[in-house]
Amino acid sequence: MATHHPTFYGAPTRRRIAAAVAATTTTAALVGSLLLTFDAASPTLWLAPSPQVLELVSRCDTLPTRHAREECARTVVAVLLQRRQQQSTQLAGR
Repeated sequence: MATHHPTFYGAPTRRRIAAAVAATTTTAALVGSLLLTFDAASPTLWLAPSPQVLELVSRCDTLPTRHAREECARTVVAVLLQRRQQQSTQLAGR
């Protein structure tokens, strides 16, 4: 006659806890590496505060209204990003 030992299905065992920790760690590592890969492959969409950028944006600060200053800054950033993209395209074409 086989003896059956009572099993508590509700109580987590060490193996279950270890498996859950391993699965969570693996998932986090995969998601993190995927995000880092996409971040490395994507173009930078911000401008470093170089002297040229600061000078151009500081001209916007002299405008009388907040709306005009914001529009000026947006225009400056858009033009500089467009120049950067054109330079990247030219370098890639060489």
